[in-house]
Amino acid sequence: MIDKELMNKQERIIEKVAKAYHSILRKNNFFPSYNQELEFYDSMSCVCREHLPSEKFVLAVETSYFGLRHHLRKIIKCEYFYKNFPFWWQPMYSRRQFFRYKQEAMAKFIANLEKTKAITLKGKLNYEKDN
Repeated sequence: MIDKELMNKQERIIEKVAKAYHSILRKNNFFPSYNQELEFYDSMSCVCREHLPSEKFVLAVETSYFGLRHHLRKIIKCEYFYKNFPFWWQPMYSRRQFFRYKQEAMAKFIANLEKTKAITLKGKLNYEKDN
């Protein structure tokens, strides 16, 4: 059974993380290269050695993302980071299967974000602005 309230809360958290992630990449002029194998932009190669708070946040988000299985990464990427066209998933999954995987992807991604300290246990972003 899908808990709609929990899913909505998880979606809001992931949308905030994705927005902050892209904002940091733009502000710091990171030009990530698209990694075909991982199907994600790889900004780890672009991060400076200074490890500013925002850079640590980017690394934590990517570590959390890469900690997911491939099909769960695809859902996080397509639903939140690089919003695809509606119903992009229909050729691959039934509706029931997609929502089950989506729920699993969100829960595991948020758990990974909490482990890497990218977000707090209450779902707040956990990074300071660079000086």
